[in-house]
Amino acid sequence: MVDLAEQVMTEIDDEMRKELRQSLERRICDRLLFVIGKAANFVVQNSSNSPYASAESKKCYKMVKPVLDDCIDRLLGVPSKDE
Repeated sequence: MVDLAEQVMTEIDDEMRKELRQSLERRICDRLLFVIGKAANFVVQNSSNSPYASAESKKCYKMVKPVLDDCIDRLLGVPSKDE
């Protein structure tokens, strides 16, 4: 009986890990989408000299800026700072 219970618990544990992983993946993607969207709003508002850029949008932009810089540098063929 103990072996059977262990086997069942292992299967349940594996399923729960898979469900948890999928749930976390969904939540992380939602949060990334939110942050990138706010950053994009900041770029648009900043480029049009709009006084309506929120502090939250600016904060999100600062979080995303290193990724943007890296992508742009790669597209333009700028050597990385590590080289």
